[in-house]
Formats: sequence, C-alpha cells, structure tokens
Amino acid sequence: MAPVQIKQAVMWLLETGAFADCDLDIKARTFNKQKPFCHQIFKDLIHNQWYGRKGIPLALLAIIECSLRGYVNGRKATQEFSESIVKTRWEYYFKKLLALQKKSPVWMKQMREGLYQDILNLANLHYLGIDEDQMKDEDFGIEFEALEDTIIAQAA
Repeated sequence: MAPVQIKQAVMWLLETGAFADCDLDIKARTFNKQKPFCHQIFKDLIHNQWYGRKGIPLALLAIIECSLRGYVNGRKATQEFSESIVKTRWEYYFKKLLALQKKSPVWMKQMREGLYQDILNLANLHYLGIDEDQMKDEDFGIEFEALEDTIIAQAA
C-alpha cells in the first residue's frame, strides 16, 4: 500500500474502532457490526500473552490503537505511549463494553465464553472449557452427605 492509502486505512480503523471487530476487510472498509471485540487478534494475543485469563484486556485495546496511530501519516513513526493516552482509550473501550453488557447481556456472555473457549482450543486445552451441564449442578457432582459420613466414620 502507498503511504496515502495506509494513512486512509489507519484513519478509518481509528475513527470506526473496527480493528477490534470480526470480519474486518480494510480494503473494502467493512467489518461485522454484529461481532464487536471478536477479531482474531484477541484470541491470539490473549493466548500468547495472558493465557488462561477470561475477558478482554482493555489495556491491550489501547496498545493496539496506539500502534495503529504510529501509521496515521502513512508511514511507520514512533508514537508517544503515555498513561494519559492509554487511560483515555481504556475509558472509551470500558464504556463501550459496559454498553454492550447493558444492552446485549446474552450476546456479551456468549461472546466472552466463546472467546475463552477459542483460546483454550488454540492451546489444545479444550477440556478446560465451560460445560453448561456442570455449571447447573450447584453441588458440582459432590455427595456432601456421603463425605461427611465417611469422615465421621473414620474418626470413630
């Protein structure tokens, strides 16, 4: 891409926030608005850097955006990375995630669980994923009475 095209693409990514969304096509300037925060980069980065943590690291979004801003003039440039910049962008993404949680709680729950499961699959640890049937069992399959009876019998 020519520097002018890079500049235009980066400006579009920053203005729309589309870099975080799924089905991103920079050349066509399209992304899937029904899949916010679902870009593959989350799965890859969380797997590689923050393995095992659930949720979206908001600081990571701010870092990605700061990196994009390094190309805002169409060429790679050193970008200031300061707490004030990261804090402002962190707050923006935090508010966006809160809006999603408030207005689409079922979707948000599914997105988080799907993201976590995809990360586990990348690590070949799919067996650690969320099993809805196990989550419904408040006793976790444990027979508490039998446990108590066994320990009492051993003590006697």
